[in-house]
Amino acid sequence: MLLRPNEGAALIAAVEAGYLRRDAWQAWAERRMLADGAIPPWLHALSTSRDVDEALAALWEGLHESERASTDALTAEIDGTSLRLGFLFLRHQRGEIDVAALLSAAGELTDRANYDRPTCEAFFMLLNEADAGRAPTERVEALFAEHAEAARRWLAVLDA
Repeated sequence: MLLRPNEGAALIAAVEAGYLRRDAWQAWAERRMLADGAIPPWLHALSTSRDVDEALAALWEGLHESERASTDALTAEIDGTSLRLGFLFLRHQRGEIDVAALLSAAGELTDRANYDRPTCEAFFMLLNEADAGRAPTERVEALFAEHAEAARRWLAVLDA
């Protein structure tokens, strides 16, 4: 069984953003094994992974296996930075991270990725306002809206 490129990219984004935890990625892997009946090494490694690094290594191996099996397997059009931003916001909505941690992580992520939808400055500006007690919830939600929607769409696909 091959890991579909968009599916793999979405899983990697969710794990890297801290949205999917060990119990969730292991449950996803177990559902795939039961549904397909095949257990490739990358899927077994994911189902038994103990931490984020092991899970990411297994997922990347699954993507590379797909690449070896198909010439166009990794040509997927997916915006991983957008998904990571969306999964960060969903963590905030679950109460796992406060608005300051959300904006700081988003600013650092977009800065590292040289991302421009929005740029890191937008997140850091709101972070400064949050530190001063002035960041309106509506502006924070608006900044993350399209990214959170993309993450929610992928969660439905992944059934995570």
